[in-house]
Amino acid sequence: MRKCAFRIAIIGPLLLCAPGGMATAQDYRGRVQGSVLDSTQGALPGTTVTMVNDATAVAVTFVADRDGHYIFDFVEPGLYTITGELQGFKKAQQRNVRVAQRASVTADLTLEIGGLEERVVVEAPPVTVQFKSSSSDLTLERQLVDQVPINGRNPFSLASLDPTINVAPNSENRPYHQAYANDYDAGGGTRRGNDVLLDGVALGASYKTAYTPAVDAVDEITISKNSVDAENGHSLGGVISLNMKAGTNARHGSGYLYSRDPSLNSIGDPTIRVTPGQDTSALRGSKLKMYGATFGGPIRKNTIFTFTSFERWDDKRPLSIVRTVPTELERRGDFSQSLLNGRVRGIYNPFSSSLDPTGRVVRAAFANNTIPASMIDPVALKMLNAIPLPNVPGNVDNLQGSVTDAARYWNLSQRFDVNITDKWKICGR
Repeated sequence: MRKCAFRIAIIGPLLLCAPGGMATAQDYRGRVQGSVLDSTQGALPGTTVTMVNDATAVAVTFVADRDGHYIFDFVEPGLYTITGELQGFKKAQQRNVRVAQRASVTADLTLEIGGLEERVVVEAPPVTVQFKSSSSDLTLERQLVDQVPINGRNPFSLASLDPTINVAPNSENRPYHQAYANDYDAGGGTRRGNDVLLDGVALGASYKTAYTPAVDAVDEITISKNSVDAENGHSLGGVISLNMKAGTNARHGSGYLYSRDPSLNSIGDPTIRVTPGQDTSALRGSKLKMYGATFGGPIRKNTIFTFTSFERWDDKRPLSIVRTVPTELERRGDFSQSLLNGRVRGIYNPFSSSLDPTGRVVRAAFANNTIPASMIDPVALKMLNAIPLPNVPGNVDNLQGSVTDAARYWNLSQRFDVNITDKWKICGR
């Protein structure tokens, strides 16, 4: 069997993101908030708070309200630095503010009396408090996604790291197996009834998904068990939300090559009978060649970014087959040696049907358990010629062997991010 697949994911030609404005449903972005205080824990209204994305240098500002509070909504996942400035006080800076998908991070700033040319820097990351979600979430960040080995190179396999998730045993876990992402139970009877999101956009197509990205293009994965928030209205089960990488001010990329040659493997299915001199290469496991690369960087620093991912698979997997096919005698109508449970199966003439005194239908058996050649349909003879002959003795399970399931797959994704102002951003994939 030969398959050919080519996938280009286009998720939202233009997604307009305006902090402080209307949020789309199932938003994957986070929130950063906090208070600006002096050394006596008094509020400092009017403080200018600036949040800078460490990867893109894109900055947004907020002036603390009369209670000294600030808030940044619709924050893209990533690592940030927050700075507070107020005349008569030293500048305060909080680094290593990690914002995950749908996370809410509280980062309070304490300003000490002094000049703005002085600075107090806090390196320890703030505590994340999840108040935007009523569900139980597990978020796997980029460092884990990049380093953990994944069977099948399917990023949705990472859902199995949650001990409460029951993933169905399934060998079809390659990225081009579109039912795999939804093939898990997140709390009882939710298998193939969950929701799968990519950058906040639903990927559902019946119980399958429309697209599976390459592992090297994935930034974060969040697994939510039921009951999930009301905004997730596509299912009654759990939710897997996957966020893909974007370009930054620094050029970065990856390249990889995986190959598997089964020539040194033992035969995977010991029940297959092998005859001397038979070519057994197809019985020894998958032959795989898979390679890919990613690249991200700025088109214009601090403003326009791009990220590209490409992956190709050439996957040949053996499938064992055990079938029952007609023997040479049976093809001639001779069933005198055809056994079922150790006994010869009787063959009866359907044209001799009649009713016995009790009203039952009875038929006469063919002589010698053989169908006369004149009664065999010529169309059936043509069909018999297309059926292979047995390769093992007997008339049950007498055709055994292996066929190759060959799949050639190309996976391409491209993302652009444009920062028009600190309030208007455009992203397209």
